[in-house]
Amino acid sequence: MKVVDVALPGKNYKIYIGKGVLHQAGSFFASVFPPGTKVLVVSDSNTMPLFGPGVEKNLKESGFKPSLFQVPAGEKAKDLAYVTAITAAAIKQGLDRSSVLAALGGGVVGDLTGFCAAAYMRGIDYVQMPTSLMAQVDSSIGGKVAVNHAAGKNLLGFFHQPALVITDPGTLSSLPAREFCAGLMEIIKYGIIRDEAFFSLLEREIETGGHFTAATLEDIICKSCQYKREIVLKDEKETGLRMILNFGHTFGHALEKVTGFNYYSHGEAVGIGMIWASRLAVRKNIFPLQAAGRVEKVVKAVSFPPIPQEVDTAAVMKAIGHDKKKRLDDLSLILPRAIGKVEIVKSISTGLIEETTDAILNAFREK
Repeated sequence: MKVVDVALPGKNYKIYIGKGVLHQAGSFFASVFPPGTKVLVVSDSNTMPLFGPGVEKNLKESGFKPSLFQVPAGEKAKDLAYVTAITAAAIKQGLDRSSVLAALGGGVVGDLTGFCAAAYMRGIDYVQMPTSLMAQVDSSIGGKVAVNHAAGKNLLGFFHQPALVITDPGTLSSLPAREFCAGLMEIIKYGIIRDEAFFSLLEREIETGGHFTAATLEDIICKSCQYKREIVLKDEKETGLRMILNFGHTFGHALEKVTGFNYYSHGEAVGIGMIWASRLAVRKNIFPLQAAGRVEKVVKAVSFPPIPQEVDTAAVMKAIGHDKKKRLDDLSLILPRAIGKVEIVKSISTGLIEETTDAILNAFREK
């Protein structure tokens, strides 16, 4: 088992990483919360049958008072209607300010549960128990929690750090291959924004088939968590450095929006967004063409669905304009200068953005 310590001002927590740690959830809870604490475990319709009863049993055996609440699987659960449903269940179960919400599932469940925890009684503790690769390496760490709005993704949210993260790579065997690949996109992102050697390791692993050993996968997850921690410790509220974690997200969020949030997974959209950002950086003459080719090659090796024929440049440009990373009248875009180094770039001409968007749609649209 590996442990990553996240020591923020006023909020310290640990990330426990290891196969089988989910079966020891009660002991990890006991290291943070007193016996008798009420815990509402939120999970989705895919994950709850697999892991919910076991977690509930383990928490009971450790002296806690757990109950379970299930939401539908998928992005549609990141909605205020489910915030109302979860908080209603918390009220019914008698949760107070000393109680805990626990997210058991992927990024959607983690975001939704964290949002509810931040809002309920002006903020209670919550625990992340991520079961998807995407959540294990990204969304369960750092305290950004949100739900969607009709105008865009993650427009309603809080910065609310978890009290504990329990990351069990053993849960990944339950994932469809496509969902596992979506998580790999976020891991690739860390290589591009922070560490060329890590990117090269991923290149070799992915381009030779991507059959990670259990030990290698645990190491990659731990390394990704360490990168995320390093950035969050320096910029918890995303006023500067933390914005680099949004590499690939501006175009990715736009692509998710114009395809109805149900065609691409978040990771797939971010993967295409990383290609878009790399090509834009080449057009800006700040990123070598050869390096952009490396990014595109490894993202394509992980794979993603083609862009639907009906998606056009005008719709994507409109969605980009609504993205929450907008600052005043300028978009702040995260662009690479080298593999392992990115920067925040402002005041890019609309024409250049539009040309790059058109090129990406033409390159990856359904034939």
